[in-house]
Amino acid sequence: MTAPAPRAPWPIGRVHWLGIATLYRREAKRYLRWWFEFITQPLVSTGLFVLVFHLALGPEGDEGAGEAAFTYLLPGLLIYSVLMQAAASTLYSLVFDKIEGALADILMPPLTPGEFAAGYLMSALTAAAATAAIVLPIVLLAGLGLPADPLTVAVFATLGCAELALCGIAIATVAKKWDQAEAFVSFGLTPAAFLSGVFAPVSALPDPLPAII
Repeated sequence: MTAPAPRAPWPIGRVHWLGIATLYRREAKRYLRWWFEFITQPLVSTGLFVLVFHLALGPEGDEGAGEAAFTYLLPGLLIYSVLMQAAASTLYSLVFDKIEGALADILMPPLTPGEFAAGYLMSALTAAAATAAIVLPIVLLAGLGLPADPLTVAVFATLGCAELALCGIAIATVAKKWDQAEAFVSFGLTPAAFLSGVFAPVSALPDPLPAII
């Protein structure tokens, strides 16, 4: 009896599409395991934002505050939620793997840095889209209506999520434990998100913040 012929190696090509898809599927399954936290976090945070704005402006709000709120509140809530989710998805996944010693499982496959980033970026965009689907009904039930230009909101939200997801990867390479990761989020990403114009025009900020942002 002859031995079976060895299996031919899988052709990788210029881009390791199978590796990217496998990494994406791995991260997507992580979200499914943490489904309760994944759903409740944007629900609670967005609900609190809506409540605070409602109490601060009143049912109708005065002319100036009402115009600013209803112009920026809905896209601001959506974009803020998806931006922070995109950053958190890559940051906490990598920090968790680093602390648990599972980072070698990701680094050993034949993936280039670009393919590695692409897999995490795709998973972060998926998580951000799911977060938008969770947050949108809340703001609609609050009576805020749809944004005037949904396509523009979607494009800028996608670009922002990609940027924040890559920032999460960069922070995860530096942070060695959870405290350091939380410090970057609390004192870096969160203030930057609040001051980036998601809730009010950047031009309304005092000098020199508009020029810096």
